[in-house]
Amino acid sequence: MQVRRHHCRNCGSIFCNRCSSRKLPLPHLGLGSKPVRVCKKCLVQVLALQQLCPELMADKTDKGKDGGRGRGT
Repeated sequence: MQVRRHHCRNCGSIFCNRCSSRKLPLPHLGLGSKPVRVCKKCLVQVLALQQLCPELMADKTDKGKDGGRGRGT
């Protein structure tokens, strides 16, 4: 039987389900406010960064007038 692998949305490394089962929103990467899969190491790092410097963790999605579709009208 094959073990399913998943990638951490923060660092991109590949992990088994147990090692990447935590979820956090990563708005600073433009992934919006929906929680996504992260590894244990990134969970600790992102939570620490959020506490130290919340403005760095702000949403980087720039939706503007066109709703983020990239159409300049």
